[in-house]
Amino acid sequence: ELKGGLDRFSRFFTEPLLTKECTDREINAVDSEYQGGSTQPWWRYIGIMHQSANPDHPFHVAVGNNKVLRDEPKERGVDLYEEMVKLYNECYSANGMTLCIIGRESIAELTELTLSLFGSVVNKGVTMPIGDSVSDKPPFLPKDWNRMLLQ
Repeated sequence: ELKGGLDRFSRFFTEPLLTKECTDREINAVDSEYQGGSTQPWWRYIGIMHQSANPDHPFHVAVGNNKVLRDEPKERGVDLYEEMVKLYNECYSANGMTLCIIGRESIAELTELTLSLFGSVVNKGVTMPIGDSVSDKPPFLPKDWNRMLLQ
């Protein structure tokens, strides 16, 4: 049922479980997905994207695992839980989100359902970086593509 599914989904944004326990559990789940998929061919594509990204641009393909999400931040004195809460408080804003719902219901019914379930997501007026405003550096250096792909 659409309404039940959307109700559960909307709670990720309206009532997130931002607890240390949930954070640790999610890190372990991400690590498990990483371990299970690391031999898949599409991981090679992700590796090429990551290695060929311009080091001076913020775009990088990152795949989480325990080392990257738990161990390395801890070594640098970074508390991932605190960073997650900070990201949520500073960036999760209605004006920076887009929701697309497809259903059998009429547009009026879908609109009413959407507003009732997602309407409490706060609009913090966050300015989201778009396109070239993210960085004045290109995300990829074309001269590196051939070198990376031929290795």
